[in-house]
Order: sequence, then C-alpha cells, then structure tokens
Amino acid sequence: MRYQGKITDWRDDKGFGYVTPNGGGPKVFVRSLSGSDQRKTLIRESNGEEICRLERLEAPFRRQNCRSKNSVREDAVSLDTHFQSEIEIERATAMHVLELKIPPVAVVLAAAALMWLVAWAVSAFKFLLPARDLVAMSFALAGAVTSALGVVSFRRARTTVNPMKPELSSSLVTSGIYKLSRNPMYLGFLLVLLGWAVFLSSVLAFLFLPAFILYMNRFQIDPEERALAALFGQEFTAYKARARRWL
Repeated sequence: MRYQGKITDWRDDKGFGYVTPNGGGPKVFVRSLSGSDQRKTLIRESNGEEICRLERLEAPFRRQNCRSKNSVREDAVSLDTHFQSEIEIERATAMHVLELKIPPVAVVLAAAALMWLVAWAVSAFKFLLPARDLVAMSFALAGAVTSALGVVSFRRARTTVNPMKPELSSSLVTSGIYKLSRNPMYLGFLLVLLGWAVFLSSVLAFLFLPAFILYMNRFQIDPEERALAALFGQEFTAYKARARRWL
C-alpha cells in the first residue's frame, strides 16, 4: 500500500531524514546516498532497499519508477523539504509502530511485573536456591553499576541519553564501558531482571529474559543502530566490529 507524506527532520549534512505519512502513523527513516547531487537523488530505506531514483531534468523533479521488493510503481509521492522531489515508500507495518516508542525503563518495569505475576500465579515452577538473596542482589547491583557507567560515558561525551531520539546523537561513544558492550545500559537492565528472576526463584520468570533481549534487539537496538550508521558511517561500522551488541 502506498501513501503520501512529507520528509521531516531532514539533515543536509548527513543526507537522511524521516517521512511522515499525511494521514498519520509512524515516521519512516530514509536517506539519500547522493548527497547534494542536483541531477540525481537515490532514496533508500534504512534496511538498504532502494525506494526510488529521481532525476531532475527540469523543475520540478520528473516522476520516476520506484522499486519495492515485489513490484515497480510509478505513483511517487510529493515531499516538502529543502528540495522538491517525488519518492515512493511502503506503508510501515504494525511491527514498525513499536520501534523506539516504548522507553526501555518502561519495558523493564513491564517485564518485572509480568515475571512477578507468573511466579505468583504458577507456584509449581518455583525452586529453592541457596543464598538466593545474595545472588539476586549481586546481579541487580552489577546491572545498576553497568547502566550507570553507560550514562556517565554519554554525559562525558555530551551526547543525548534519550533512547527515543538516537538521531540526535552528537558523537559516537566508544570509550569506557562501551569498549566491552555497545549497549551497556540495556545490558545493565538485563542483569537487574536476572537478579529479579533469581529472587523470584521461578523457572517461568527466567523465560522473560530472552523475551526481553528479543524485544530490545528488534524494537530498540536495531532502529538505534540504523540511525547511528546513517550519522557516523564507517566509524560506526568499525565500532560494531570491535564491540559486541550485548557482551
């Protein structure tokens, strides 16, 4: 399905922005690979798929065939930014709606509440763990320290710590705790949840840990890393090769 929209938050220096549907809905991340080229502009979605190729023969841009995975369409849409152009993009799926929409702290709290609920409701899966309180506290404390170190590194670099707006990052942080993990704040949250699962001593509670990782990978970390790749290019690619996503 196709829709009309406008490019918002466009950055000429980086060559990317967001397309906002006219009828409402989530923004779609797009970037131009040809920079300030006045003759031709290639727009790609964040996953690298070519959306459409525009050639300026005379103002305004001529309508061109736009490719998607399964078809070629000519019904480009009008965009209003620093340049007038026409592109075609696919309507975001329901999965895209959740990207960068729920603060990670809220995800942690929701996971913790569900872990407690299943541990309380299904007591048959509980088990005894020696030194339970000490082990649980150790994991939780390690998680809190790990997350705090991540925040401190961001503050020192004077870049945003807002996980909902990765495109506002002013610098790529690769020092300190970020030498060990690309996402120490989220790793810290995972350790806190691990400590909580130990305290609850329920097999079912532990099942929420891989679910938390899968959710964060898909809806938080993936879109963050797409934005960072657009901002910092090869610098971020090299960093990804040096540091693991979690640990």
